[in-house]
Amino acid sequence: MGTFFGVAFKKYGCPVTAIVIGEFIITMIFNGLVALDVPTTINDFVTGAVLLAIVTLTNRGKIGSVVK
Repeated sequence: MGTFFGVAFKKYGCPVTAIVIGEFIITMIFNGLVALDVPTTINDFVTGAVLLAIVTLTNRGKIGSVVK
């Protein structure tokens, strides 16, 4: 999942650094939810929702662009 962060944030800097930061963020979310004793299904849902939100918000195309 850190690779998705790296791809999403590669325009802001080095992709390798973005991958490391992405893995750190995912690990922090996972460990925080485990520390709160959240069930595994909710943990997976929250992690997936955060990942989906980050990738969606950072990979917006230009208005009117055609994807081929």
